[in-house]
Amino acid sequence: MLPSNFSDALKKHLDFLDGRGGGVRADLKGAEFVSLQLERIRLKSATLAGARFTGSILTEADFSHADLFGVDFERADLSSASFYRADMRGARLRHARAVKADFREVDMRPGQLTQPGLRGGIAVKTDLTGARFDRAKFTGATLVEADISNASLVNAETAGANLSSATLHGADLTGIVLLQANLSSARLKGANLTGADLRGANLRNADLRGVVLRRAMLEDADLTGALLAGAIMLRNDKLPREIRVAIRDHERWIGTGGSQGARADLSKANLDGMDLSGADLSGAKLDGARLSGTRLAHTLLVMTSLVGADLSRADLSLADMGGVDLHDARLPHASLISANLGPVPLKQADGTPTGRFWSANLEGADLRSANLTGANLTSARLTNANLTGANLTKALTIDTLLGTDAPVPPSGGPWQLGFGEPVAG
Repeated sequence: MLPSNFSDALKKHLDFLDGRGGGVRADLKGAEFVSLQLERIRLKSATLAGARFTGSILTEADFSHADLFGVDFERADLSSASFYRADMRGARLRHARAVKADFREVDMRPGQLTQPGLRGGIAVKTDLTGARFDRAKFTGATLVEADISNASLVNAETAGANLSSATLHGADLTGIVLLQANLSSARLKGANLTGADLRGANLRNADLRGVVLRRAMLEDADLTGALLAGAIMLRNDKLPREIRVAIRDHERWIGTGGSQGARADLSKANLDGMDLSGADLSGAKLDGARLSGTRLAHTLLVMTSLVGADLSRADLSLADMGGVDLHDARLPHASLISANLGPVPLKQADGTPTGRFWSANLEGADLRSANLTGANLTSARLTNANLTGANLTKALTIDTLLGTDAPVPPSGGPWQLGFGEPVAG
């Protein structure tokens, strides 16, 4: 329900914004705007401290330069709204939808709430937990100590933002731009930073345990004192230069859908004993490559061609190998604990699902004494594979083909594979 004086206050506020006589800046501190339709409302520079917009529709609204201290936007739809340079200290945006919203240079530091007889007041952190900020702009924003846990900031623009001591546990930060951002002492445990731009970012003493950093750009980032235990990233400082370049260009090829970089062709390359953990080698060519004892844990090998490759004693635990081609590959004593060798959905060239799947091919593979505990082998083709002594405890073997009449991949292509590479049928 709208406040009784809202219509008059809004009219005078619009007059104020447009420079007409009689205009007065709106003062709506503590007002209730719960579950209302307020699309495109113009409240630029208004005083709204403590107001409640819970569950309201505020798409394309203008809150730029407004006083939004302690405002409650929980579950509100703020898509494409503008909060440019607004004061949002201590605001609450839990589970709000703010796709493409503009939060440039916004102030989201903790808000100090004063109480009678209490010196200094109570600090209330800005709460953004579970909200959706995909493609939103936070350039130059201040989010010190903000709680952004489990929020989605896919492809958000956050260059130069101050996120020091912020909490981003489990947040989806895929493709986010954090160029020269301050993330010192931030808590990002379990966050997904795949393809993130962290060049020049300050990550001193940040908690990055279990963070996914595949294809992340970390040039000139300061990781002094950062906790990286369990982080999924390619630690390529000890790899030969030509291998580093090939993987870097391949990951760029993956991340841009083939418009940049180049598909890696490491066929017959000697990669024995190297640490490629966390790399994205989906769709790469590694036919006949030597990967004996190579660390490939958490590596993406979706639709990768490893025909005749030597992976003896390689560590492929938790690797995603959906639709991989391991025809005649050697994997004796390899570890494939909880690896995914399930089917990959096929798509048309325009991305439309076909309802068909591309199964992993392990025909003729040598899996003697391999550890496949908990591996997903759904629909995998294992015709003539040698599984002598292999450990298949708790492995998922639905529709796994072990006979001699395994079907070939479906014809009638070209099909679009999971990583965007067309393959003729």
